[in-house]
Amino acid sequence: MSIEKELSEKAFQLCSKFLCGEWKDRNNFKVEKLNGGLTNKLYICSTQTGEGKIKKVVLRIYGLIMQDVNAQITESVVFAILGQKELGPKLFGAFSEGRLEEYIPGRNLKTEELRIPEISTTIATRLADYHELEVPMSRDPVLLEQFQGYYKRCEQLGVNMERYKEPFKFCSQLIQNTRSPIVFCHNDVHEGNILIDKEKIDAGSSMIESLRLIDFEYSAYGFRGFDFANHFNEWTMDYSNTKWPHYHFNQSDFPSNDQQRRFISAYLEQQGKLSEDSIVQIMEEVMEFAMVGHVYWSLWSEIQAKVSDIEFGYVEQG
Repeated sequence: MSIEKELSEKAFQLCSKFLCGEWKDRNNFKVEKLNGGLTNKLYICSTQTGEGKIKKVVLRIYGLIMQDVNAQITESVVFAILGQKELGPKLFGAFSEGRLEEYIPGRNLKTEELRIPEISTTIATRLADYHELEVPMSRDPVLLEQFQGYYKRCEQLGVNMERYKEPFKFCSQLIQNTRSPIVFCHNDVHEGNILIDKEKIDAGSSMIESLRLIDFEYSAYGFRGFDFANHFNEWTMDYSNTKWPHYHFNQSDFPSNDQQRRFISAYLEQQGKLSEDSIVQIMEEVMEFAMVGHVYWSLWSEIQAKVSDIEFGYVEQG
């Protein structure tokens, strides 16, 4: 059996098991690859109802970097809670290699849209709400543990670590000494994880009202400054490049002080905590964690380059 046929059969069995009804009809079942995942492989599964309507769900198959069972369980719990709160897609089924989730018709943001003032401030309010979530998981920040884990894994995989030694030491010390508050972080707020919900647009909502954060696989309790800095770093990365290494990097696109202040002000206003001191505090946290974000994702990229079969320039990104 070819890989395509094997995948199609596995997808059908999963949809039939978790969704029942029309999903048990093999003749109307289809599966197609969904582009965009850098960690996991994504597929759209579809079937036809008795009335001729098309139903769709997303099948997510975890990448090799997400093989820790505890991490998978935690992420599924987070995903289910956010789906129930209508802050993310609904969870339809979880299994050892991945999950079935709600398909939300729409499109992801483009990198250049992150700097549009209305969109930027809306992302800030979404992040503000996210940071105030109460999630039943450990409140201990996981950033340092993950950071050290990525470094150790790179060593095990034979990566030349010479250029990482000093940055790793510096960033580890910074994480240990930070005074940035602990909140429930998304940890991966880039344009590919921000969706414009087509159904809300069709119902009369504005594009701004329809923005949703998606993909919560890196969500955990952590330092507020890391989430901000990580998002601002993503302003410099454009993943729409169809040619190798499949991204463009432009450091000059990092948000200016004015753009940072606008974003941070919207965030604080959403939480009812707007003050000049608070704005300055978060801007200082951004300066602290910007380098941490670069080194963190560079180590992640080195691992992906060794273990992932997704076509992407991970080494070049690192």
